[in-house]
Amino acid sequence: MEWCTYSENLKHAFNNGLKNHKGIDHPYSKLKEKDVINIRNVYNKKTNNLKSLAKKYNVHYATISLIINNKTWRHI
Repeated sequence: MEWCTYSENLKHAFNNGLKNHKGIDHPYSKLKEKDVINIRNVYNKKTNNLKSLAKKYNVHYATISLIINNKTWRHI
């Protein structure tokens, strides 16, 4: 047994795959992987706007922007 801080313990958990907060495993995730794939397939800068997709999936338009620009949900 070894003493460590909360921060060190959390880093250890992520580094060793004991804790995973990607995609649907994130506690606050509203979307599923199929939703993200559909958003990326449907989005077109000329015909769709971020706000209409956000309303459809009940998320903020910034969330849609992050998905489309591969800032979040990069593992898909």
